[in-house]
Amino acid sequence: MKEYLDKLVKKYETKDFIKDDPVQFPHRFVNKNDIEISAFIAALFAFGKREAFIQKLNILFEIMQNEPYNFICSFNKNDKLLSNFVYRFVKGVDIACFLNSLNKLYCLDKSSIAELFYEGKQKNNMLEYVSKYF
Repeated sequence: MKEYLDKLVKKYETKDFIKDDPVQFPHRFVNKNDIEISAFIAALFAFGKREAFIQKLNILFEIMQNEPYNFICSFNKNDKLLSNFVYRFVKGVDIACFLNSLNKLYCLDKSSIAELFYEGKQKNNMLEYVSKYF
């Protein structure tokens, strides 16, 4: 098994692979909160044609001025920054609701995505626990 996993690491943990994969987004950051937030957002958009969602993620992170955590903490769901943002069936209003939940998690509750998943795991119902939060 180790040999097989080492082979996968050599194939996928390279700059050439990362540049065309949504995992590129968390790799852009060093701050733990920026990494978590960008990874979670990238995972939410990782459906459809890879080039399309990477392009939309680039636009979204530009709107965030490439500071996801700071953007989240200053986010106001009534802002019109995302009103014209659309990716497939996801609209700006949907993203605003999601970002508002991240604002509550990180900036009001002083928690994190990792802590939220951990709490759900402790309750033996991680997926339902995390889903209910959002």
